[in-house]
Amino acid sequence: MCVQPIPARTILLALFQCVSGVSHLHSLGLIHSDIRADNVLVVSVSAKSLKVVITDFGLAHQMKAPAA
Repeated sequence: MCVQPIPARTILLALFQCVSGVSHLHSLGLIHSDIRADNVLVVSVSAKSLKVVITDFGLAHQMKAPAA
C-alpha cells in the first residue's frame, strides 16, 4: 500500500479552520484549554473541500471578560 503525502494546500486549509474555530470560541468568551491533534477531527472530505472541527471541551472555561 502506497501512502500519498497530504498536499500543503489541504494542511493549510485544516489549520485555517482550526485557528478560525479557536478565534470564534474566544469571541464567545471561551477558552478551550486542550487544543491538540487528538481534539481536532476531520468530519468531511471531498475532492474540493475539507471540514475539521474542534472537540473535547472538558477543560474549557469562560474568560473573565469576552474579547471585543
